[in-house]
Amino acid sequence: MRRFLSCWLFMLTVWTMSAVRLQAQQNPRAMQRIEALKIAYISQRLNLTPEEAEKFWPIYNQYEQEMNAVRQQHHQQQLNAQHLASASDAEVNEALNDELAYEQQLVNIRKKYREAFERVLPPRKVALLFVAEREFTNQLINQLKERQQRRRLQQKP
Repeated sequence: MRRFLSCWLFMLTVWTMSAVRLQAQQNPRAMQRIEALKIAYISQRLNLTPEEAEKFWPIYNQYEQEMNAVRQQHHQQQLNAQHLASASDAEVNEALNDELAYEQQLVNIRKKYREAFERVLPPRKVALLFVAEREFTNQLINQLKERQQRRRLQQKP
């Protein structure tokens, strides 16, 4: 039951982030604003020196490009709940395997770039980077939920 709940929570987070990214892609200015806020948030949380920042940001930008490419590819291939309801067991198994392969790709990229980040930052800051990314994402999701909730309340007579 715990495994199912963890998997469900992870899928919900991935779905919500996909929705945020999709909304932002439809509005390039919003995407730029989110990226600028993310850069500011990470810079502040990591407390980078000018020397560290000069070496860190080019690597981080490559990391983000690889992660986004995998996410975009996954988003295009992702099955939705309606399709799963009518899918055969073989299709469902294939979808589960695809999902696990996607998660493994993300882990592999993180491992690869962890080593690259550790060449320019101390291990404590590298660990804090991944925490800061997660915090930023959670804050973004919470803000999106709050906005949606306010809109629903405003629409009710």
